Amino acid sequence: MRRNTQGWLRVLFGLGTLLGILVRPEVVLAVIHHEHSHSFPGSQETPIECSLDISATAATPNEILALSPYAFDNDHCGGLNPYGCALGAWVSDEVQLAFTATRGDLGHLDAYGQFHVSTQWPTHFRCGPPGTASITVTAADVAQTPPWSGYGANDPRIYSVPTTNDADVTRTVTVQIEAHEHDWYPMDDLGTPWVDTPGMVEAGGRVSVSVQLPEDWDYCSAPSCTLGTMATNATQAVAWEASAGAFGYYDVVGQWTPTTDPLLITHWEAPATPGDYTLTVRIDDVTSVHDPELGWITSWNDQPTEGSAVVSVLEGPGGGPGNGPGARQWEAVNNLGGASLNPPGAAGVYEVIPLNLVFPAVMDTDRWYDPNGVEPGGEVVNPVQPVAWSDDGAGGVFGYLTGPDLSSFVPASDPALVTHYMTPHFEGPITLSVTLDDHWQYFWDPATGGVLRRLRRCPGSAVCDGVGVRGGPRS
Repeated sequence: MRRNTQGWLRVLFGLGTLLGILVRPEVVLAVIHHEHSHSFPGSQETPIECSLDISATAATPNEILALSPYAFDNDHCGGLNPYGCALGAWVSDEVQLAFTATRGDLGHLDAYGQFHVSTQWPTHFRCGPPGTASITVTAADVAQTPPWSGYGANDPRIYSVPTTNDADVTRTVTVQIEAHEHDWYPMDDLGTPWVDTPGMVEAGGRVSVSVQLPEDWDYCSAPSCTLGTMATNATQAVAWEASAGAFGYYDVVGQWTPTTDPLLITHWEAPATPGDYTLTVRIDDVTSVHDPELGWITSWNDQPTEGSAVVSVLEGPGGGPGNGPGARQWEAVNNLGGASLNPPGAAGVYEVIPLNLVFPAVMDTDRWYDPNGVEPGGEVVNPVQPVAWSDDGAGGVFGYLTGPDLSSFVPASDPALVTHYMTPHFEGPITLSVTLDDHWQYFWDPATGGVLRRLRRCPGSAVCDGVGVRGGPRS
């Protein structure tokens, strides 16, 4: 009996060993699929890396500087697992940046180089008034891993693990903003004034005199000019001169008052001797302009320029037509001639084109005679000038070119200054026209519509056929 018991025990022990060998692999697999326990101990952390660079540390008002911020954060997983962390042990946290600035604006440049104010990830800083400007960035991490899918193809869960919340990091750069120093281009480009006065007056009589003042532009070549590189100067008369006679004005009660003050002069008193007399006005620029940062400053001082007109002094008591010996009367003949207007036949949107207005040598002549038969009569030539421009409501702009290289287009309200036309944002034919008139008061011809030309507009670089020229009096 004893021997049989021991035998059965040996059999059972053998079966148990065999069963243990078969079950053991399933126990090992259960350990492999055990989920990892993440741990982010602060003792193993590195602080947020953050830097802020700027393209210059000294600048002038309105100058735009480039910003280069940088931030990075890594957190270490110290979870105990002999098979390693599922995230790779080191986890990169998202870092959020907050910007502030003093003495200027944060923002970015668009595709056209225009600055737009914005504090959301700014790329540039626009300098404000003189002084010390500061730009500060604060970096803060988002203490959470980005979401990722579950373990294996059969795990539908989405995981996001909290990480270490690092301390915020702040970086600051400063810019010394100095007052802008203008560098004026040394160019005397003050235009010639136009003297307005009737072309004749009786001996001892008085005629009105005035001056059409040209505009004056001064150019600053310093970078980031607070005036936008161009300043407009006022102009004024500084002297009137005549080969004879006297200047003056009528006071509030109508009394004649002689004066040499160019700002008070409104009339010229003719001498007693008949003949042709030259009236000359000298003008100069007023070099005081307002700078938005510096207040009133002095710009470039152009050399004065002069303009003249000739007045014929006639004989005869009272001097008017038909009043005594030597009086003159004018033949009422409307013979104002035509000119030619020759702009390009095609242009692009917002393109500046020359108008090419060409006058003949003589556009208007007036004939006079003596009704008393004392003088044989004669002929005088009247100047002619544009008095109106039109693009038939197309929305373009008339003006002229100025600047050191005649590359800056300036809109002009004075028709006499117009030489160029800026096309509108419009595709199709445009009718350009100019109205001309004679200038002096011998005999005033009615204004005529100068030549007209249809300008056919095309998009891009397409070639278009021009349309002919036509002219004649306005209807």
